[in-house]
Amino acid sequence: MKKILPIIFTLLSFVAFAQNRYSKVTTSSFKPMSLSEISNVAMTLQKRYNANQKYLYNMKKWILELKPQIKEKKFISRLNGEYSVLTSMEDDDLGRAAKALKQRENSIREIISEYNTWINIQNNDKTRTTESTQSSNEQNNIEVSNSIGDYVIVSASGTLSDFPNIHPYTKTFIGTQIVPLFSPILEKPDMFNSKQIGKALNSSVRIIEKYNNGYYKVNSEGVEGYLWVGWFEN
Repeated sequence: MKKILPIIFTLLSFVAFAQNRYSKVTTSSFKPMSLSEISNVAMTLQKRYNANQKYLYNMKKWILELKPQIKEKKFISRLNGEYSVLTSMEDDDLGRAAKALKQRENSIREIISEYNTWINIQNNDKTRTTESTQSSNEQNNIEVSNSIGDYVIVSASGTLSDFPNIHPYTKTFIGTQIVPLFSPILEKPDMFNSKQIGKALNSSVRIIEKYNNGYYKVNSEGVEGYLWVGWFEN
């Protein structure tokens, strides 16, 4: 045992020498962010907050415009619920609320889509009742044409002209318009039956032409399509 220990000690000394000779000692360093970098982060968060706040207020305005056009209480109640949720979000960190706001927009779209389906069913029932009582063709045509007004206007195809006689439908927009960041640009002038082909970047769009009182053909960073007039800030 006495002979083994010196050998082990010699080997350990050699290993230590080798490490000291060839190993480089590196020390970790911390480089704090500069004042300009900190300011840029703060400015980015503030821009997101401002954009999402406009997005939220536009959806609340949207709901207020939709409610008078809906005649069934259960759908009005659901819109009231969405309005309450949006109101409760006003004090949240809106800079990080883009996903939650998009979910609220989708919920509102679902309510209107279901309402229009419900209206379709009601109109079909009326048509069958009318046919069963052998009403005249003229009466049928009048009833069908009147039923068009029951649809929520923003979900109707852009060919309809009976948009509400209120701002912003009564105003003609031109040039570059400020809109909430990522406002949906549509393939067709129909908010609920058309697919989204892009988003408004940099919170602005350039108007190409007015389609009707409810929709405009716009361009934003090369994306060209239709935008609902309710997104315009002015």
